[in-house]
Amino acid sequence: MTQTGTRGDIVILDGGRRTPRADILIKNKAPGLFSRFTTTQLGGMAIGATLENTSLDPGLIGHVVMGMAQHSHRDSIYGARGMAWRGGVPETVPALTVARICGSGAEAIAVGAEMITAGMRHDTDRPFMVVGGAESMQYPFCLYNHRGKPVGSGVQKYGPIDVKALPKGTYLQDMLLLSLYDPSGKMAMANTAEELGRRYDITRAPTTCHHRFVVICVARAIPHLRSCRLPTTVSRHAILICSHTPHRPPLPLRLPLLVDSYPLPRL
Repeated sequence: MTQTGTRGDIVILDGGRRTPRADILIKNKAPGLFSRFTTTQLGGMAIGATLENTSLDPGLIGHVVMGMAQHSHRDSIYGARGMAWRGGVPETVPALTVARICGSGAEAIAVGAEMITAGMRHDTDRPFMVVGGAESMQYPFCLYNHRGKPVGSGVQKYGPIDVKALPKGTYLQDMLLLSLYDPSGKMAMANTAEELGRRYDITRAPTTCHHRFVVICVARAIPHLRSCRLPTTVSRHAILICSHTPHRPPLPLRLPLLVDSYPLPRL
C-alpha cells in the first residue's frame, strides 16, 4: 500500500500473494507439508512472491508491518524483521510485528494505513508499505517452571534439558492447546464464534448475510481446488499442497444443518 493524491488516498497494489493452506498433520499420521518451515520463513515466502508479482522495486518500501499471533518457533521473536529480510526487503527498512490473535493480519493492514495517514514513521522517499500476516501452527511441546529447579545432578539455568533427568511424572505441555484456551474467558478460542452466534442470534439460516457469504466463498473456491490451481498463492507449493489436502466443501443447502463443532457452556 502507498499514499497518493492531494487527499492522501491509500492505494493497495493488486498482486498480493499468500502460501497455500496445509494441514498440521497428513491424515493425522505424519508431519504436515509445511512443518519444516518457521513462521518467519512462511511470511518471507509470501512477501517475496508479492514483490515478484507486483514488480515493485524493493527500494521503494519504507516499512513492513506483519501480524503474528503466537511465537511458535525459535526465530518467531524476530517476527516481521525475519519475514522482511527473507522476502527480499532491504535491511534498512524497519519492520513491526503486531499481535491481535486471529486478527493479527488485519491489524497489520490497519496499522500500516494509520502510519500513512498520520504521516508518522512514514518515509516519503520510500512511500510503499508491505503489510500482512503469517502463522505456523507447528507449536512445540514445552516444559514450564523448571528454570532454577534441580534437574539431574544440577540446577537448570540455560540450555537444553535431558528429559531422562526429569523427575518421574513430569510431562510436556502442548503449547498449541494451551494457546487456544483463554483462561480469563474460560473457553477455547474456537468457542468464541459459537458464543457470539448465540448471544447476538447469528445463525446459518439461508436468509442471513453469513450464509450468503459462506456460499459465495465456497462457490469461488471449488473450481480452483478441483483444478489444483490457486491463483492467489505462492505457485511453487500449490500443486503439492492440493495433492495432499482433501477438500470437502459443504453444500449450500446443508449449511444450516451443520452441527456446532465447539459447543460450550453459556457465559
